[in-house]
Amino acid sequence: MDLDFGRSIDRISKLPDSVLCHILSFLPTKYAVGTSILSTRWQYLWTSVAMLDFNDSELFNKRDRTNGIGEAEVDLRFTNFVNTVLLLSDVSCLEKFNLKLESLCYFGIVKAWISNAIKRNVQKLELCYSARHNFDGQIPIHLPHMLFICKTMVDLRLNGNISLKVPASVWLPSLKILEIKEVIYENGDSAHNLIHGCPALEDLHIFMFYFDKQKVLNISVPTLKRLVLTRLGDDGHLFFSEHKLTVNTPKLEYLVIADDVAVEFSLENLSSLLDACINVGPCFSGSISSSNLLKLLRGIANVKFLRFSSANSDDYVLPIINPLHNLTYLELQNVSDGWNKDLLNVFLEYSPNLEVLVLEGSIARQDRPWSPPPRVPSCLLLNLKEIKCCSCTGGELNVSVPTLRRLTITRFGDGIHDHLTKLVVNAPKLEHIHLSDYVTRVFLLENLSSLLRACLVIGGDCLSPLIHWPNRLTIYDGCISMLLMGIANVKSLDFFSELSDYCLPTFPNLTHLRLGGRNGGWNLKLLNEFLECSPNLQVLTLEENRVPGSTKCWTPPTRVPCCLLSHLEEIRILKFDGDGYDLGVLVYLLENAQVLKKLTIDCQNSTRASVLYPSLWFMYYVYRYVVVRFTCLL
Repeated sequence: MDLDFGRSIDRISKLPDSVLCHILSFLPTKYAVGTSILSTRWQYLWTSVAMLDFNDSELFNKRDRTNGIGEAEVDLRFTNFVNTVLLLSDVSCLEKFNLKLESLCYFGIVKAWISNAIKRNVQKLELCYSARHNFDGQIPIHLPHMLFICKTMVDLRLNGNISLKVPASVWLPSLKILEIKEVIYENGDSAHNLIHGCPALEDLHIFMFYFDKQKVLNISVPTLKRLVLTRLGDDGHLFFSEHKLTVNTPKLEYLVIADDVAVEFSLENLSSLLDACINVGPCFSGSISSSNLLKLLRGIANVKFLRFSSANSDDYVLPIINPLHNLTYLELQNVSDGWNKDLLNVFLEYSPNLEVLVLEGSIARQDRPWSPPPRVPSCLLLNLKEIKCCSCTGGELNVSVPTLRRLTITRFGDGIHDHLTKLVVNAPKLEHIHLSDYVTRVFLLENLSSLLRACLVIGGDCLSPLIHWPNRLTIYDGCISMLLMGIANVKSLDFFSELSDYCLPTFPNLTHLRLGGRNGGWNLKLLNEFLECSPNLQVLTLEENRVPGSTKCWTPPTRVPCCLLSHLEEIRILKFDGDGYDLGVLVYLLENAQVLKKLTIDCQNSTRASVLYPSLWFMYYVYRYVVVRFTCLL
């Protein structure tokens, strides 16, 4: 008899030490040390792990602090644990030393821990102390001097209540990644000295506040490839005369600047820049706005992808600038009251190769109407392929671009008084359109002969007030009818609406149709209309069961639509929870779809799946020439 039958085999323990240490390196040190109790094979294995990860909140959770163990006792236990690990660890070259603290009382020992890691030739050092600027009475952590002359460190990340007192002489020859967030700058040269003591730096992240002592930032690093700078201001301090920013980085490829406080800045020698995200505040307001914008555009002249937002919506008056020949993607935002149309004119005029334009925010400004450029920008005539308008509200929108291939317009407003008054689209090469409209008054879509796919999300909760005004609701239905007439050449249509009183045109090219409601569900009457008007329909998808409140007693069409007789090959019913009327629609489709090849019914989320299941299988046996796939949760 095999006495070992049924026993599990410990294959992990038979792996080489190097492999086991590599596995343990992915665990917090607390759990890596915990493996020492497994067996004698594991007892000291953790001492050879080259990554140390300490977190005081993870080591002693809140339950320990409320079970009669005082704050000082918990901190003492954590301190003893870290000291013991560092004492027993036999690693001479640390790959990573991560220290995350929340409420440690023994600050002097932290300096010793960091020194210990540096003596072990640490490559990546992360230090995070969540208490910020003495707001809760915590004393900041001070860094050892030897940190600033470490030759092996490749990655340094400092976050939180850490005193950054940088000596004049800094030498970190191997450092490639530097991240400093919410630290305390002891003097105005701290960041400058640290950054310029890193000759191999490639990735720099800085996060600071307006009240930090570091007012002037001069980032001149020949090797830098990525720069992310965030400097937050305060609504009560709108004038920051001392804050300045200079960036001189010839190899920079990716740039993010969110600076609320600088009044003077310079972007120089950015010949390699590909992707930039610029978010500026008061520095772009008042009399200096145009001057600063001019400096910005000159500094990022080689950028290919640009996202720009500003808290200011003032007019910009710019002299002639050099064209942005490489710019192919532009995203404009405004955090106050909509994107700036004068700024849009500037970018369109000087971006001849622009292909994608994204606009976010409101359009209308009653106090300052928009004036179109004196001549049509060349990008609109030759290169622009995609336009996205997000959170679009107010005013008229005219999209007449001969080269446009994709158009997305979403969230037109939150009520009947917050909407576009008119939407005009004239794009002979348009292939895809996505429209989420609430209460636009006028649609004029023309010359869309190349349209392949459309997704329309029509109406919504904001239409409920119109129910009490039948005339207004009728007018809105008429607007949607105009919209549908404009896309009559489409081949694939996703249509989501709770309303049904539309006058549909004939869709001669429509082969794929998906019906649903904005809040889920499809409309029986609307289904009849589309079947009648889509003679070449091949695939029909119904999203969820019919809309509550739609016609109860469904009446099939007076004659079988020709699409059912000759073209419809596939039916998909998603999230099906049908009652007798919905099953009646399904039976009608199965009886009359003469060339149907596949039926998919998904009732996975249905509360009535056990009731539906026998009925659906009955249909399968009756119409067994159809390939049926059920997804049911029983």
